[in-house]
Amino acid sequence: MASPLAFIITHANLAHCLLKVSEHLTGLSDHFHVYSNEQLDLALIESEVVQLIGKKNPEQIIIFSDLAGGSCWALSMKIKKSFPQTSLISGTNVPMLVSYLMNYQRLAWPELLEKIVDDGRKGMVLK
Repeated sequence: MASPLAFIITHANLAHCLLKVSEHLTGLSDHFHVYSNEQLDLALIESEVVQLIGKKNPEQIIIFSDLAGGSCWALSMKIKKSFPQTSLISGTNVPMLVSYLMNYQRLAWPELLEKIVDDGRKGMVLK
């Protein structure tokens, strides 16, 4: 099974921080393509993402975004409309990214998506 094409698109420096922590916890690297609206404007992010998708022609694409309804999410939705093989997960947290990295090679796509969201929810605890 080919690896999905995975993106993290967030506000400020969050994407880079999420990447660093998830790679540290799993020991896995070079899997996510990370974009911040602090470093690039949204049009440039869109252009780079679309070019990469065109170059790799993946069967599945996953975009992790921080805030549903925010500008990074809206950009991700625009990309999803152009590439129907895209799944978008918002509210991204470290448990979601770790779950993705640990499971993308062993689970079928629908099960993987459910597990990522479930593990993200399990990572939120109120005591």
